[in-house]
Amino acid sequence: MKAWQKQGIGLENLKLVDIGTPKPGPKQLLVRVKAVSLNFRDKAIIDGIYLPDMMSKKFVPVSDAAGVIEEIGSEVTRFQAGDR
Repeated sequence: MKAWQKQGIGLENLKLVDIGTPKPGPKQLLVRVKAVSLNFRDKAIIDGIYLPDMMSKKFVPVSDAAGVIEEIGSEVTRFQAGDR
């Protein structure tokens, strides 16, 4: 899948990459994202202002997202695949 991934501090380190589709752990969900809202916190993460010690790994910086559940972990009981 394609994703915008933070690979360092600064907007120049936000890269469009191909990454494998993750598998949900026992208590996790896999959500196919249909829409995102980028906000001030996302920009602060990219700029290295918001919790810089905790945000040092590569990740996709999105605070708000909506989509459809594709897969559930083995211990998930409240949601099902197809839920929005």
